[in-house]
Amino acid sequence: MILYNLLAGENMVLVDLSNKNKTFCKKIINLLKNSDQNIIINSKYLEYEENNIEILNIENEFELIKLSERADIVLIFNINDYKKYADYCKRIILIYDSKNTYLPKNRKKINLEFKDIDDIYEALNIDKTNKPLIMKSNIDIFFYFIFVTIIFILSLLLINKDELNKNIAEKNTELKSKISNIENGYTNYLFLGDSITEFYNLDNYYGDYKIVNSGVCGNQTEDILNDLKKRAYVYNPSTIFLLIGTNDLEHKKTVEDTQKNIKEIVNKLNKNLPNAKIYLESIYPVNDTDNKKIDKSMVGNRTNDSIKKINSELKKYCNDKNCTYLDMYSLLEDKDGNLKLEYTKEGLHMSDEGYEVITKELKKYMHK
Repeated sequence: MILYNLLAGENMVLVDLSNKNKTFCKKIINLLKNSDQNIIINSKYLEYEENNIEILNIENEFELIKLSERADIVLIFNINDYKKYADYCKRIILIYDSKNTYLPKNRKKINLEFKDIDDIYEALNIDKTNKPLIMKSNIDIFFYFIFVTIIFILSLLLINKDELNKNIAEKNTELKSKISNIENGYTNYLFLGDSITEFYNLDNYYGDYKIVNSGVCGNQTEDILNDLKKRAYVYNPSTIFLLIGTNDLEHKKTVEDTQKNIKEIVNKLNKNLPNAKIYLESIYPVNDTDNKKIDKSMVGNRTNDSIKKINSELKKYCNDKNCTYLDMYSLLEDKDGNLKLEYTKEGLHMSDEGYEVITKELKKYMHK
């Protein structure tokens, strides 16, 4: 059992620096040492401890979550860390460097505060009565306007009965317009997958759209299946583009198990996000030819024969009710059935030209 000496005090702040290098950790600690709050930092560099700062190297995720539940504030430095703490913390602040950090366009749509690294001290001294931004569902906003409409009608009854019908008609027209604007305003797109998705610079290709990149390097189907709450449900997307399965082949999972897991992911998304439109992308082809551009160690155990077997079953599985199948394989293959050389960096991941082709195709299924 680890004992946390500072937990007895008030205003305990947890700072997650577990994935940061030594120079960055030292910089943050120097910024925080003048704060009047008790601070616990999760870092492997224990030598920088200050009077108000306790540094711990917590590798057990359960202990880290328990600690975050007791913290008044959790400071994170990477948008992906948000998924780790989203279900447990009272308040999460993402500290970023405005000169070097590219923030997601959809940041106002999630329950998360953003502060520039130069304002880190100010962030810790904001009045605790300030509340983070909370997403409102379309249903909540719909009932809000219904309530306002009822109050308006009752007022009309008391003031002027003769104009009641006219005003009701006008108010209904206005209400329909506002509801339509709300529905359009809450259109957002979730890209769910592995490194091919994570490396996809969505802000660059979809600047005018509300987008979320939920791709994680190395993910297999089982990783997404076991983490859908943080990877998908929390964003309440209206549209999902799912691309997953290539890493299962690298880890020698069977074609049948990979197909089964992808189907289960789609089933769970439909069950928990019934209003979301799901587009299931075919697994992209690979290129393991002898061209000098190709890194065969990166392509690994993946073969286009296995990929095509998985894609064939997924195409049969998809229909307009549960998901729509997108045949990206045919779009990206060359005359020999391999990933076109100009579309790839090393045989597996996409080049800029490859992402441009993908973007052009996916935009056919999107609207602003």
